[in-house]
Amino acid sequence: MSAVPLSPHRTRSQGMRRRAAYGLMAASGFAGLGYQIVWTQQCALWLGHESAAVLAVIAAFFGGLAVGALVLGRQAQIIGRNADSSWWYVRNPSDPSTSCWLSAEFVDTVGNVQALPVVNAPVIMVTNVQVLVDPPVMNVACDALPQVVTITARITASGPSTVVWHWQSSTGFVSPDKNVLFVVGDTKTVQDYYQVNGVNDYIVQVQTSLPNIMTGQASFKVVCTP
Repeated sequence: MSAVPLSPHRTRSQGMRRRAAYGLMAASGFAGLGYQIVWTQQCALWLGHESAAVLAVIAAFFGGLAVGALVLGRQAQIIGRNADSSWWYVRNPSDPSTSCWLSAEFVDTVGNVQALPVVNAPVIMVTNVQVLVDPPVMNVACDALPQVVTITARITASGPSTVVWHWQSSTGFVSPDKNVLFVVGDTKTVQDYYQVNGVNDYIVQVQTSLPNIMTGQASFKVVCTP
């Protein structure tokens, strides 16, 4: 994503350039439709069948759209920054009536961003951790142990941050710390796997340590038949 500082005034020349850009995009679209018809006819001669030609042209068209989106990205107006300019406070490009924070690591900027006002960022916290173990009840033959269960956690953060988390079991096992990056406030799903070696009632606890401590847990049971 690219971003530019918010200007207090919109000049007439900017409006004219925008209208010209819209006109060029419309003309480009009509030209693309014309080329699509021509290339469909040509591909039908090369491939021997019109259906294959249509599929090839459509694939090339959508591939071009994808490449263009990756190259151009999205633009947003920067209206502030944090003290060390590692985060930009921007108008939400999806809803300009709202604002959000973007990490400078993922943004290309244009203009004098150091002249932007320093905005105090809200305190970012993990607000919820939900844990699920699959399967919640495991019934296997006794000689089929050990088995593996899947630990899934849904971690909710109130804003952009790097959340450090780990999980531990009631048997005393503690996993290494893992990181999950939040570019905006969101809920993200993380997973890990746990090998159980015997019959027992287990509790798995997922805990975040940064930016704050928040815990969630789930229980599961392992039974076996001889």
